[in-house]
Amino acid sequence: MNTGRLGNPGGDRTQAFEKDPVSPETLGVMQIDADLKIVALNRWAARLFGVEAEDWLGRQATDLGGDLLEAGPLADLADYLANPIGFSEWERETASNAEQPRSLHFRALAQGIGHTILVEDVTEHRALESRSKAIVASAKDGMVVVDEQGIIQWPNGRFGQLFGLHWRQFKGMKFQMAVDLISECFENRSELVRFIRQVERSPETHAEEILEVAWPQRHVLLVSTRAISSERGKNIGRVWTFSDVTKFKDMEQELRGYASQLESRVKDRTQELEKQNVELENARQGLEKAQRAFEEELDMAKQVQDGLLPEVLPDLVGWKIHAEYMPTGKVGGDFFDVVPLDDDKVFLVMADVAGHGVPAALVTAMAKMAFLRFVRNGIELSVSEILRQVNAELYRAVRTDHYMTVFAGLLELKTGVLRYCRACHPYPFLLRSGTQVVERLTQRGGFFVGMFENATYAEEEIQIDSGDLLFLYTDGLHESMDAAGRQFGLQRLEASIQSSWRDGPAAAVHNALAQREGHAMGRAPNDDITVLALQRL
Repeated sequence: MNTGRLGNPGGDRTQAFEKDPVSPETLGVMQIDADLKIVALNRWAARLFGVEAEDWLGRQATDLGGDLLEAGPLADLADYLANPIGFSEWERETASNAEQPRSLHFRALAQGIGHTILVEDVTEHRALESRSKAIVASAKDGMVVVDEQGIIQWPNGRFGQLFGLHWRQFKGMKFQMAVDLISECFENRSELVRFIRQVERSPETHAEEILEVAWPQRHVLLVSTRAISSERGKNIGRVWTFSDVTKFKDMEQELRGYASQLESRVKDRTQELEKQNVELENARQGLEKAQRAFEEELDMAKQVQDGLLPEVLPDLVGWKIHAEYMPTGKVGGDFFDVVPLDDDKVFLVMADVAGHGVPAALVTAMAKMAFLRFVRNGIELSVSEILRQVNAELYRAVRTDHYMTVFAGLLELKTGVLRYCRACHPYPFLLRSGTQVVERLTQRGGFFVGMFENATYAEEEIQIDSGDLLFLYTDGLHESMDAAGRQFGLQRLEASIQSSWRDGPAAAVHNALAQREGHAMGRAPNDDITVLALQRL
């Protein structure tokens, strides 16, 4: 470069300088002569100083940017250009009262009798450096920030501690040299080298690897790295993180041990459950066998109990009679009987043993046999005496609380005279054909049969006239419930009888059962039901 070439600040020179292929975008470039006058100024330099390039050709470079700094960022330019090696590098920050404070980086290179000055706005880079330093210094993990030339800019204290070294000795060191230094601490040096090379082949990627350190103490590190980019997307370095995950790996190993133990326990438990399932299946089969045997016994008990009930009701001269029996199970605790004694008398009995099933059925069988012993032709016993004898026999024979309610009566067929006793049994209805009145036989002749050893009973006498109907039943009829728990009740029962009794005993019984069924809406009765109706012609 000579004075003549530098001293021509014409437009052609500026235009040629703008097309200089070595001038990268955003890098300000200017040339000055020995008197520090501007010979050439590219548009990026002009933009950095906020001036027009043509206006400053031939002017003093030390006056440039006076609005950015009090004396201009190039006010002390001569001091830097005096460097005997012909190259200088420095930075200046704009004044704090500037609209946009910036950091400017200058490099000056002597060329002939002048200098070329490169100026770069490093504000963003310095801000990133400041943030990065704060992050790195406060990190609990070991961290190293490497610039684009592979030089370590900021190692933190934790990084040095992991390898028994001081962090300061790494600052300014080539990262590859630092890797060679710390690789001796790893359990397997080749794994670290392989990982570093893998990252070098794909510099833009994020990568991580689990590695073990053997010295100065054994621990497991998660080594991860990612590229650092400026806000404009330029790659300006890389950050390396060394996270101590020893506790997590120990926990993982512990969990694996627990998983192995759990798997073993599950296997043992599965075998145990399979064994229990076999035992349960055997038990189920045993229960099914026992259930079948029980059902067979119930069938036999039902046959026995069916034998206690009259197969066919007797044909009573001058009378109509109808009965229905509905046990809740195969066997029940209700029974009734109509026993002709001679041509003129018949014994009526209806009983309800407390409870259900086989126990109640056994008591009904005993009670039936007891009644038959004391109700025979040629034996003149009152109804009250028959009940006293049956009560005494049941009290001696039955050791449980299976006592019973009873309605019993002796009816003279020709006269219609009925001598009866009601021992806690639901009171019968007597429908009078002459007056259309429904009478309730509320006489109470004594306590439950089989409850007290020396119980006594009293009887009453009524007259049943032609057309009158006597309706007997057990409490399973009026105590049947609907889905809401409401009972069928005596009022509904009385209304059903009153609406149908004129059509005969069968109609009265069937209508009462049908009305109960409608009230319960198909629900099975919760107690045995027995109904008997008797009408004098």
